[in-house]
Amino acid sequence: MFRKIFFFVLVVLCVIRISPIAFAATTEEVDLEEEQYYQGIVLEILSETENEIFDYIQITQKALIQLSDDENTQVTLDNYSIRAENLLEKNEKVVVVRSIDEDGAYRYIVTDPYRLDALWAVLILFIGTVFLCAKKRGIAALLGLLFSILVLVKFIVPL
Repeated sequence: MFRKIFFFVLVVLCVIRISPIAFAATTEEVDLEEEQYYQGIVLEILSETENEIFDYIQITQKALIQLSDDENTQVTLDNYSIRAENLLEKNEKVVVVRSIDEDGAYRYIVTDPYRLDALWAVLILFIGTVFLCAKKRGIAALLGLLFSILVLVKFIVPL
């Protein structure tokens, strides 16, 4: 048992020590100013209109959204949808992307409803189920999964 733990720790240390040296030349600078993602909350639906486009009814909403940035920016933007379930509602949490258009002005677009709260609940339920069903082996499996994700995120994906 001690040999297995020692071997595992040795492999982890080797991966952590060697990987930055081996892959340092292949990393590239990424300009994060191109697009920024924010959590926003719909404060008010200012207007809603319907247009018929190619036998579909497109609903356009003008909404006032407060972003969760440093200044708590409030933006007014248009939301286009052909499905009723994609319409914005007051007090709904959404994901907003800020990009820069050709003129250098900021452009805001609602991309998705904010789902991270529900995702945390599912993650907690999953961990609890694994622990109840498999006890120590389940915790060991979760630690192995966490280590695998860490290796993928830190060393494989940045390439």
